[in-house]
Amino acid sequence: MTNSEEENSEEENSEEENSEEEDSEEEDSVLVARVCKGDHDAFQTLYDRYYRYTCLVAYGVLSRYPSLCCPPEEAKDQAQVSWVKVLLNADKYNQELRFRPWLHTIVVNTCRSFLRSRRLRPPETPVMDLEALGAPAASHYDPGGLSADEDLVLWAKKDLVLRALDSLRPDRREVFVRRDLLKWSRAETAASLGLALEQVDRRLYKARPQFAAFIRREFPDLPGGE
Repeated sequence: MTNSEEENSEEENSEEENSEEEDSEEEDSVLVARVCKGDHDAFQTLYDRYYRYTCLVAYGVLSRYPSLCCPPEEAKDQAQVSWVKVLLNADKYNQELRFRPWLHTIVVNTCRSFLRSRRLRPPETPVMDLEALGAPAASHYDPGGLSADEDLVLWAKKDLVLRALDSLRPDRREVFVRRDLLKWSRAETAASLGLALEQVDRRLYKARPQFAAFIRREFPDLPGGE
Protein backbone atom coordinates (compact mmCIF):
# COMPACT_ATOMS: atom_id res chain seq x y z
CA MET A 1 0.00 0.00 0.00
CA THR A 2 1.38 3.42 -0.97
CA ASN A 3 1.72 6.34 1.43
CA SER A 4 -1.15 8.08 -0.33
CA GLU A 5 -3.39 5.03 0.06
CA GLU A 6 -2.45 4.73 3.74
CA GLU A 7 -3.29 8.40 4.35
CA ASN A 8 -6.64 8.01 2.59
CA SER A 9 -7.38 4.90 4.66
CA GLU A 10 -6.56 6.72 7.90
CA GLU A 11 -8.79 9.63 6.89
CA GLU A 12 -11.66 7.24 6.11
CA ASN A 13 -11.24 5.49 9.49
CA SER A 14 -11.19 8.86 11.25
CA GLU A 15 -14.35 9.95 9.44
CA GLU A 16 -16.06 6.67 10.39
CA GLU A 17 -15.11 7.14 14.07
CA ASN A 18 -16.37 10.73 14.07
CA SER A 19 -19.58 9.59 12.39
CA GLU A 20 -20.11 6.90 15.04
CA GLU A 21 -19.59 9.45 17.84
CA GLU A 22 -22.06 11.87 16.20
CA ASP A 23 -24.60 9.07 15.75
CA SER A 24 -24.22 8.15 19.43
CA GLU A 25 -24.77 11.73 20.54
CA GLU A 26 -27.77 12.07 18.23
CA GLU A 27 -29.16 8.90 19.68
CA ASP A 28 -28.72 10.29 23.20
CA SER A 29 -30.82 13.30 22.23
CA VAL A 30 -33.48 11.08 20.73
CA LEU A 31 -33.52 8.94 23.87
CA VAL A 32 -33.95 11.99 26.12
CA ALA A 33 -36.85 13.15 23.95
CA ARG A 34 -38.43 9.72 24.37
CA VAL A 35 -37.87 9.88 28.14
CA CYS A 36 -39.81 13.15 28.19
CA LYS A 37 -42.72 11.24 26.69
CA GLY A 38 -42.59 8.59 29.41
CA ASP A 39 -40.55 5.98 27.56
CA HIS A 40 -39.00 3.86 30.33
CA ASP A 41 -36.97 1.75 27.88
CA ALA A 42 -35.25 4.88 26.60
CA PHE A 43 -34.34 5.87 30.16
CA GLN A 44 -32.98 2.38 30.85
CA THR A 45 -30.79 2.61 27.74
CA LEU A 46 -29.28 5.90 28.90
CA TYR A 47 -28.83 4.51 32.40
CA ASP A 48 -27.02 1.40 31.15
CA ARG A 49 -24.84 3.49 28.86
CA TYR A 50 -23.69 6.05 31.43
CA TYR A 51 -24.16 4.50 34.87
CA ARG A 52 -20.46 3.65 35.31
CA TYR A 53 -19.52 7.15 34.20
CA THR A 54 -21.82 8.76 36.77
CA CYS A 55 -20.30 6.60 39.52
CA LEU A 56 -16.79 7.69 38.49
CA VAL A 57 -17.74 11.36 38.50
CA ALA A 58 -19.41 11.04 41.91
CA TYR A 59 -16.44 9.18 43.33
CA GLY A 60 -14.09 11.84 41.98
CA VAL A 61 -15.96 14.49 43.96
CA LEU A 62 -16.55 12.53 47.17
CA SER A 63 -13.12 10.87 47.42
CA ARG A 64 -11.55 14.27 48.04
CA TYR A 65 -13.09 14.30 51.54
CA PRO A 66 -11.10 12.06 53.91
CA SER A 67 -13.71 12.45 56.65
CA LEU A 68 -16.39 10.83 54.49
CA CYS A 69 -16.80 7.13 55.27
CA CYS A 70 -17.12 4.61 52.43
CA PRO A 71 -16.90 7.00 49.45
CA PRO A 72 -17.30 4.20 46.84
CA GLU A 73 -20.65 3.15 48.29
CA GLU A 74 -21.71 6.77 48.75
CA ALA A 75 -20.69 7.52 45.17
CA LYS A 76 -23.08 4.84 43.93
CA ASP A 77 -25.87 6.30 46.08
CA GLN A 78 -25.30 9.81 44.73
CA ALA A 79 -25.14 8.45 41.19
CA GLN A 80 -28.57 6.93 41.75
CA VAL A 81 -29.91 10.22 43.09
CA SER A 82 -28.50 11.92 39.99
CA TRP A 83 -30.41 9.56 37.71
CA VAL A 84 -33.63 10.40 39.50
CA LYS A 85 -32.89 14.06 38.74
CA VAL A 86 -32.22 13.19 35.11
CA LEU A 87 -35.64 11.56 34.91
CA LEU A 88 -37.38 14.49 36.59
CA ASN A 89 -35.55 17.16 34.59
CA ALA A 90 -35.32 15.54 31.16
CA ASP A 91 -37.58 18.23 29.72
CA LYS A 92 -34.95 20.86 30.66
CA TYR A 93 -32.24 19.25 28.57
CA ASN A 94 -30.98 21.50 25.77
CA GLN A 95 -31.13 19.40 22.59
CA GLU A 96 -28.44 21.60 20.99
CA LEU A 97 -25.83 20.42 23.51
CA ARG A 98 -24.42 16.95 24.12
CA PHE A 99 -26.04 14.82 26.80
CA ARG A 100 -22.87 13.73 28.63
CA PRO A 101 -21.78 17.22 29.83
CA TRP A 102 -25.35 17.89 31.00
CA LEU A 103 -25.31 14.61 32.91
CA HIS A 104 -21.87 15.39 34.34
CA THR A 105 -23.13 18.70 35.72
CA ILE A 106 -26.13 17.03 37.39
CA VAL A 107 -23.88 14.49 39.14
CA VAL A 108 -21.40 17.11 40.37
CA ASN A 109 -24.18 19.36 41.68
CA THR A 110 -25.88 16.38 43.37
CA CYS A 111 -22.65 15.50 45.18
CA ARG A 112 -22.09 19.11 46.22
CA SER A 113 -25.60 19.29 47.66
CA PHE A 114 -24.94 16.07 49.58
CA LEU A 115 -21.66 17.44 50.96
CA ARG A 116 -23.33 20.68 52.04
CA SER A 117 -26.01 18.67 53.84
CA ARG A 118 -23.25 16.83 55.74
CA ARG A 119 -21.46 20.13 56.42
CA LEU A 120 -18.23 18.68 55.11
CA ARG A 121 -15.44 21.13 54.37
CA PRO A 122 -13.33 20.68 51.22
CA PRO A 123 -9.73 19.50 51.71
CA GLU A 124 -7.05 22.18 52.03
CA THR A 125 -5.38 21.00 48.82
CA PRO A 126 -7.99 19.73 46.36
CA VAL A 127 -6.88 17.08 43.90
CA MET A 128 -8.83 16.58 40.70
CA ASP A 129 -9.23 12.95 39.65
CA LEU A 130 -8.89 12.60 35.87
CA GLU A 131 -10.58 9.20 35.87
CA ALA A 132 -13.64 10.61 37.61
CA LEU A 133 -13.73 13.46 35.11
CA GLY A 134 -13.91 10.93 32.33
CA ALA A 135 -10.62 11.76 30.61
CA PRO A 136 -10.04 8.88 28.14
CA ALA A 137 -6.37 8.27 28.96
CA ALA A 138 -7.16 7.83 32.63
CA SER A 139 -10.54 6.09 32.51
CA HIS A 140 -9.15 3.33 30.27
CA TYR A 141 -5.95 2.95 32.28
CA ASP A 142 -5.21 -0.73 32.86
CA PRO A 143 -1.92 -1.38 34.68
CA GLY A 144 -2.35 -5.13 34.28
CA GLY A 145 -1.08 -5.16 30.71
CA LEU A 146 1.98 -2.98 31.29
CA SER A 147 5.53 -3.60 32.40
CA ALA A 148 6.68 -2.11 35.69
CA ASP A 149 8.59 0.64 33.86
CA GLU A 150 5.63 1.55 31.64
CA ASP A 151 3.35 1.53 34.66
CA LEU A 152 5.68 3.92 36.48
CA VAL A 153 5.86 6.30 33.54
CA LEU A 154 2.07 6.45 33.18
CA TRP A 155 1.53 7.24 36.84
CA ALA A 156 4.32 9.84 36.77
CA LYS A 157 2.62 11.59 33.87
CA LYS A 158 -0.76 11.50 35.59
CA ASP A 159 0.74 12.86 38.80
CA LEU A 160 2.37 15.70 36.86
CA VAL A 161 -0.93 16.65 35.23
CA LEU A 162 -2.72 16.57 38.59
CA ARG A 163 -0.11 18.81 40.19
CA ALA A 164 -0.23 21.19 37.24
CA LEU A 165 -4.02 21.36 37.58
CA ASP A 166 -3.72 22.05 41.30
CA SER A 167 -1.50 25.04 40.48
CA LEU A 168 -4.43 26.73 38.71
CA ARG A 169 -6.98 28.93 40.39
CA PRO A 170 -10.18 26.88 40.94
CA ASP A 171 -12.31 29.03 38.61
CA ARG A 172 -9.73 28.69 35.84
CA ARG A 173 -9.08 25.02 36.52
CA GLU A 174 -12.71 23.97 36.08
CA VAL A 175 -12.81 25.71 32.70
CA PHE A 176 -9.44 24.29 31.63
CA VAL A 177 -10.45 20.73 32.53
CA ARG A 178 -13.70 20.92 30.57
CA ARG A 179 -12.29 22.64 27.50
CA ASP A 180 -8.81 21.10 27.13
CA LEU A 181 -9.06 17.72 28.87
CA LEU A 182 -12.66 16.70 28.35
CA LYS A 183 -12.90 18.55 25.02
CA TRP A 184 -16.24 20.16 25.84
CA SER A 185 -17.42 22.98 23.59
CA ARG A 186 -17.55 26.61 24.75
CA ALA A 187 -21.33 26.40 25.03
CA GLU A 188 -21.24 23.15 27.05
CA THR A 189 -18.62 24.56 29.41
CA ALA A 190 -20.52 27.79 29.87
CA ALA A 191 -23.80 25.96 30.52
CA SER A 192 -22.26 23.60 33.08
CA LEU A 193 -20.64 26.42 35.06
CA GLY A 194 -23.28 29.11 34.64
CA LEU A 195 -20.87 31.41 32.79
CA ALA A 196 -21.03 33.62 29.73
CA LEU A 197 -19.01 32.49 26.72
CA GLU A 198 -16.68 35.46 27.17
CA GLN A 199 -15.95 34.40 30.75
CA VAL A 200 -15.05 30.91 29.56
CA ASP A 201 -12.66 32.38 26.99
CA ARG A 202 -10.98 34.70 29.50
CA ARG A 203 -10.43 32.00 32.11
CA LEU A 204 -9.10 29.55 29.55
CA TYR A 205 -6.81 32.22 28.09
CA LYS A 206 -5.24 32.71 31.53
CA ALA A 207 -5.19 29.03 32.53
CA ARG A 208 -3.36 27.67 29.50
CA PRO A 209 -0.06 29.56 29.91
CA GLN A 210 -0.08 28.94 33.68
CA PHE A 211 -0.55 25.20 33.13
CA ALA A 212 2.19 25.16 30.49
CA ALA A 213 4.54 27.15 32.74
CA PHE A 214 4.20 24.55 35.50
CA ILE A 215 5.10 21.77 33.06
CA ARG A 216 8.09 23.77 31.81
CA ARG A 217 9.37 24.25 35.35
CA GLU A 218 9.22 20.50 35.91
CA PHE A 219 10.84 19.70 32.55
CA PRO A 220 13.01 22.69 31.50
CA ASP A 221 14.66 20.60 28.74
CA LEU A 222 11.44 20.44 26.71
CA PRO A 223 11.57 22.36 23.40
CA GLY A 224 10.90 26.00 24.16
CA GLY A 225 11.77 25.55 27.86
CA GLU A 226 14.32 27.49 29.80
